[in-house]
Amino acid sequence: MSLELTQILSKKLGKAVLTAEYQAKPLHGGTLGDVKLLTGCAKTADGAEEMFSVVWKAQKKWERPGDPDSWRREYDFYTSDMENIFTGDFHIPKCYHAQSDDGKIQLWLEYIDGVSGYELNVEMLETAAEAIGDLQGRLYKNPGLLKNVTCLPDTEYMRRDNDDWHTQAYSCDYLCSDKCRIPEHLKKWVRENPRDNGKSMEYNYLRSAECKITEHLKQMLIEIDDNRDEIFKQISTLPVTLCHRDFWIENIFYTNGIITAIDWDRVGWGYIGEDIASLIADDTETEKLHEYFRKLIPAYCKSLSAYMDIPQNINNIIWKMMLIKFGYRTVSDYMFASSDDIKEKCIYRLQKIYEMKDM
Repeated sequence: MSLELTQILSKKLGKAVLTAEYQAKPLHGGTLGDVKLLTGCAKTADGAEEMFSVVWKAQKKWERPGDPDSWRREYDFYTSDMENIFTGDFHIPKCYHAQSDDGKIQLWLEYIDGVSGYELNVEMLETAAEAIGDLQGRLYKNPGLLKNVTCLPDTEYMRRDNDDWHTQAYSCDYLCSDKCRIPEHLKKWVRENPRDNGKSMEYNYLRSAECKITEHLKQMLIEIDDNRDEIFKQISTLPVTLCHRDFWIENIFYTNGIITAIDWDRVGWGYIGEDIASLIADDTETEKLHEYFRKLIPAYCKSLSAYMDIPQNINNIIWKMMLIKFGYRTVSDYMFASSDDIKEKCIYRLQKIYEMKDM
């Protein structure tokens, strides 16, 4: 990496780098790949010493169901014209170098220093909502900005992801075997309720007596299931634009009024509202869900409305998107919970989402 790094730092610093000493620190986000922060000191040809920080990201080939090129999407993203569409207060990390060979991509990216995750306050998240709304609105109004970008998958990501939550991936025999690592209490439930009906464990568990989630919350999720075709038909009438599709608090940085979004491996065509549903409900603090619902949707729609007419029922559609995207994930968290306290937190989160319906 040393030779590559000196070449990359030469590009970053705008002058020849002779040597570079660095330390590598793993960064959050390397679940499926390898992400490290490289920090150190570079010695340049003019005799200067320059401190640097660069993010190195490597990803080997793998296949996300329904999206076989996801593993290399960020490489395609950075080597297309995508960077040129970001203006004003919404940025992406600069890419100093990108390479692809032998079923592996590598990126050397700008390190973003800013507020992220649970440290983001509601005003910062409003700024993020406005920024993604402005980007999506501009691209909807000016689709020619993306004419040279060929790496974007279709609009069916949300439906495929929801289908995965409903489909049985493993047989009952496997789930009960020693090879399977699910908790023993779930193995016991599977043995007592063997259902090779093609439906997922979460789907069957939600409808079983074992599931102690409050009845009206269970019915909320089941009604979404029962009306899935109608809901997706409703969603399909929304304007189509560019969606990040993993727009959650850990992928957002706020720095002096500027929003930077990282991890663009899922970027693709989608419907307005998808990213805001994630911004509101993807691993956020349950106590703040109502505040986020009240404030982030108007901030998002304010930016979008400069470019398109916003459906009057957009709040209700985004609420349904939240349940489609995160309802079964919460059921799964409840199923796998190691304590009653965690189960209660799952129920409480579903209750807060339930209350949003009338907001």
